[in-house]
Amino acid sequence: MNGTKKIFAFIIILMATIWSCRLGSGDVGSGKWYYWLEPGAYAMYTFSSEDAPEIPGWDTGFSGRDNLVQLLNGTYYSYQNLTLTWTVLEVDDDRASVEYALVLLDAAKVHFKGGGIVKDVLLGDVLFSMTVWVKLNTLEIYDQDDSYLGRWPFWIHATELGTNITMVHNVYQESSIFGNGLNSITISLFDLNDYASSENIVNPESKGLNTPYGFFSMNRLISWCATWKLMFLFNQTVYLSQGFFPALYDKTSLIMMAYTNMIYVDDVLLRIFPDLRDGIFTSKPLVIRSTNIDFNPKEEQNEEPSQGGDSNPFLIPALAIAACLSVGCVVYVWKKKRMSEFKEVHRIFYCYI
Repeated sequence: MNGTKKIFAFIIILMATIWSCRLGSGDVGSGKWYYWLEPGAYAMYTFSSEDAPEIPGWDTGFSGRDNLVQLLNGTYYSYQNLTLTWTVLEVDDDRASVEYALVLLDAAKVHFKGGGIVKDVLLGDVLFSMTVWVKLNTLEIYDQDDSYLGRWPFWIHATELGTNITMVHNVYQESSIFGNGLNSITISLFDLNDYASSENIVNPESKGLNTPYGFFSMNRLISWCATWKLMFLFNQTVYLSQGFFPALYDKTSLIMMAYTNMIYVDDVLLRIFPDLRDGIFTSKPLVIRSTNIDFNPKEEQNEEPSQGGDSNPFLIPALAIAACLSVGCVVYVWKKKRMSEFKEVHRIFYCYI
């Protein structure tokens, strides 16, 4: 009987080991937070060919803007276009290592004269990059020394709809009301489909964002709105906006598809340019231009697995082997028991004779 217990204990341990391998198969975290999350996933943004998406109430005031970077010491840089790219390098359980790369195309150091821009030094294409850790459950970002940087702006969680999010921390801004100083940008996210319904917008499916990956209608996009804080100003109580971060996010992949304000800024950019003033001035909206993310995944691919999915190709053969071993062990125990009974009967019979 002790041998039987040992065999069945072995079977249980074997099955538990195989099941734990099943739970650990694949890259833990890949697909747990986003179906597309894996090393090599990337998205690149550059200037749109349009002034702004065709969405009611959206900002279209880009014409006549200059492409400029202004530093606090009064230094100016101009550029013709830019690319802003994030690339997933590694997924480690509940965090991801991501490279952030900004390229200013045809950049130059400039100064202003007579209302125009004079190029002092031609710099060509200039790359600024940084690798950060993104904490996947909160989207907080940290540098390689685990120093807190702020918020990762390119991804969101569906659970964040309707909540206040501080997208940018401590950017130096000019303000005609408060004077110059550090400010944070806090916004709220909402579903544009709900907005279209509440505002009775006609044919919302025909209004939206053009991209190289197709047309994203209002029904599929998540947008932003300003949040307000109560201030006592000029001897009266007023509500003032806590800044602008006019991004559009895809409801399926939950990544940024466009940014439509004439000033772009985020917390990684502020670490690259610690003396940046306001942000990067742009003459066009930024829109996604290149990516390897599938925006129309199959239904089973888009479901959020609990522990990374069942992608191990050895799982089924291992389970089959375990099942065969289990049956074999049972048969072996049964035969051994029958043989023991037979020997006992045989012994008694000879003793009787």
